Amino acid sequence: MLDSFAAVMVRVVGFKELYEAWENQCRSTIENFKEGGENDESTADVKQTDWLERVPKVLCLQLNRLDYKDAEPFKHRHKVAIEKTIYVDRFMMSNSERSEQISNHVAKLREQIKMLELSIKEYTSFGGSDYDIRSMLALLGDFFEKQNEQDKINQDIQEIGTGQVKYHQPFKNQIAAGDKSKAAEAVKLMSKYQTQLSEQVTQMEQQVRDLESQIKAAFGIPEMQKQAYHLHSICVHDGNAMSGHYYSFIYDRLQKKWRKFNDIRVTEVQEEEVFQNSEGGHSWQTAYWLVYVEGSISSELEKLDIN
Repeated sequence: MLDSFAAVMVRVVGFKELYEAWENQCRSTIENFKEGGENDESTADVKQTDWLERVPKVLCLQLNRLDYKDAEPFKHRHKVAIEKTIYVDRFMMSNSERSEQISNHVAKLREQIKMLELSIKEYTSFGGSDYDIRSMLALLGDFFEKQNEQDKINQDIQEIGTGQVKYHQPFKNQIAAGDKSKAAEAVKLMSKYQTQLSEQVTQMEQQVRDLESQIKAAFGIPEMQKQAYHLHSICVHDGNAMSGHYYSFIYDRLQKKWRKFNDIRVTEVQEEEVFQNSEGGHSWQTAYWLVYVEGSISSELEKLDIN
């Protein structure tokens, strides 16, 4: 049975992938649940999962990015990948047993990804800073290497106005002559460790990609890809938690084009722009509302001229 329309709020805070956020939204814990009879006062924390019994023709996902810090609301702007086609089979009551089996396996893979990403962050945000340790090593190596390229000038004197100023340059004779050989050795060490750390990051990034492929394949089996929904439109919020502006992208399935509807102005846009302005991670623009349509409606829209 198909309902005409359904809306699901999905909290995406802490998630970078739509399926994972939606799965988390469906799961909750009931604390101190009374399991026994009238005379049994024992309680336990019980996990609960919500399932879909029916599917709609039009499925809308409202992405919640709102959070609070010191009682003040703020909007998370991190990237959340938006799928052009989603399959709701994993959320169906009829698939609950098989879906739980796959989800338990996928949860372990996601945990491995999170551990790898934390390790990568130790390299790319060294010491909790905004600096990549590999770039820092490259700069240090550059510093030591350029010392040997400069002429021996202890300091320069330049006439300015009626007085004299003494100015120094970072790559001119910062290292004593007796330490030149040490500087050359330092260049080799910086290069060695930069290469070593880069290889480690590359290896971990590849492991993340491999695990993500395994996750995609886990739910990519035929029984979990029967109920397909295709992205039809996106409502974008451009602003912070307190204010902003809304506009929409709508896909013309007949002409295979995206259009941007911004107040009274309608323009054709490239698909790259649509997802860049919707997924987040680049600016204050993030998708607030995703509209998906099931296969039969998608087929009808492919024949419909909306111009």
